[in-house]
Amino acid sequence: MATVDITGSNNNDLNKPFRFEWYHFKRWQQKMMFSLTMRKVAYVLNIDIPVMPKDVEKEVKDKMTMDLTLWNENDYLCKNFILNGLADDLYDYSPYKSAKLVWLTLKEKYDTGSWD
Repeated sequence: MATVDITGSNNNDLNKPFRFEWYHFKRWQQKMMFSLTMRKVAYVLNIDIPVMPKDVEKEVKDKMTMDLTLWNENDYLCKNFILNGLADDLYDYSPYKSAKLVWLTLKEKYDTGSWD
């Protein structure tokens, strides 16, 4: 009987979760969330992209521009951390525009039992 390594020990890096390969989704999800939280990018999974109001003062606009830039950078990192935690045959989620869409789609597939 074959065994599955679910320890997450890739070169003894305990911060990197094991790759998700169609099984142990809840365990992978929890380890991935821990990893994303440690990297301080998990918040993009719960917050939509900031929207810039049209008529705002310059100071507010500058701060919101910085917030938007930071959100975009962290979303990019978060999405790619998630994608790198997937087996190669699951990498088809890369066209999704945001980390949140990738995360929610994976969860929905698990919840409905409809893995492709």
